[in-house]
Amino acid sequence: MKRFSVYTPLLAGLLMLASQSVCAQSLYTAQLREIEKNNPVLRAAMAGAEAQRADALTGLTLADPEVSVTHLFGVPSEVPDETDIEVDQSFDFATLSGAKRKVAEAQGRVALAGTASSRAELMLQAEKALIEYTFRVQMLKEVQRRHDRLHSMHQAAEKALASGTITQLEYNSIELEALAADNEVALAEIEVQNALMELQVLNGGQPLSVAGEWPEVTMPADFDSWLAQVSLQSPEMMVLEAQVAQSAAEVNLRRKEGLPGFSVGYRSQLVKGDNYHGFAVGVTLPLWSNRGRVKAARALQTAGELELESVASQLRLTKQMQYNRARSLEKASIDLQKLYARIGEKNQAYLQNALEKGVITTLDYLQQQEDFSGHYVKYLEARRDYLLARADLYAETL
Repeated sequence: MKRFSVYTPLLAGLLMLASQSVCAQSLYTAQLREIEKNNPVLRAAMAGAEAQRADALTGLTLADPEVSVTHLFGVPSEVPDETDIEVDQSFDFATLSGAKRKVAEAQGRVALAGTASSRAELMLQAEKALIEYTFRVQMLKEVQRRHDRLHSMHQAAEKALASGTITQLEYNSIELEALAADNEVALAEIEVQNALMELQVLNGGQPLSVAGEWPEVTMPADFDSWLAQVSLQSPEMMVLEAQVAQSAAEVNLRRKEGLPGFSVGYRSQLVKGDNYHGFAVGVTLPLWSNRGRVKAARALQTAGELELESVASQLRLTKQMQYNRARSLEKASIDLQKLYARIGEKNQAYLQNALEKGVITTLDYLQQQEDFSGHYVKYLEARRDYLLARADLYAETL
């Protein structure tokens, strides 16, 4: 299985991988692209992979030509001096056939695939951080609504206490709840700022613009067809496929290294009154130096292919479990959302009317509001958990 057929620069390759994501599965595409551009860890990984690729492509030329000049003095003096000139150039089929270069290019593709794996990990971390930030913003809004409601009650309670409509105990309960709401708002604001700072760190220290609203969410309509596309973009699969391709290239290289090498040269023997010139041809027979290397390279290729099959099978099982979990959490989130939307306004209106008519006490009203607010928080948590599970499902295609 060969994924790469064109040897592109590292950055172009990564951009290609990003552009081929299955239907832009991220919920925060614009933010992830910005983080991808600015994150220093990813940039360092890309630079390191580019350095590995460049290093692998060095030393792929033929051996340097050899030139030697030897001057021999005649003894006794009547014997003429002799000057020998030799020029040799050796050739090997591993270089001439391009087998060495193919291995080097395969090594570059392994480095590229490794960087794609680092990118996928970063994108998943950023996606989850964006989900957490959105959750914290929504929590702050709910806490702020509770705060405003309690402070309105507190103002009304001051008048009611003065007129004797409520007891001191009821007033104290409202005042304590209002104070607690102040602290909750302050803590919720800190949580939002912390989540935003985490995003800024991922973005290389630069501010990141995020709306803080729940995004539109989709799930795969057909699991099997979706999985087939995901498998093509799995960084782990890409690394293994690149390694298998490298092993295949190394098998071919070992075979070429088992072929005889040869050299051509020029010889000149200069002696006073007698000069000799001619060409030299030599052959190198690799009878022992390459023994067993082809077999070892084949064994590595076979091991890589088996590992690739195992990982493909494991990927399907993992994605099936993640899909089932995300679907279950999706249903829980939708059910809670519908329930809250159906009874939300009616519940608030009923409680306010019951309090004003004296059907329920102030303490009962506060308890009911707390219960209802708690159910809304459960919805927010369910929504967050669903989106986090969805992020794991789409980790390869963010």
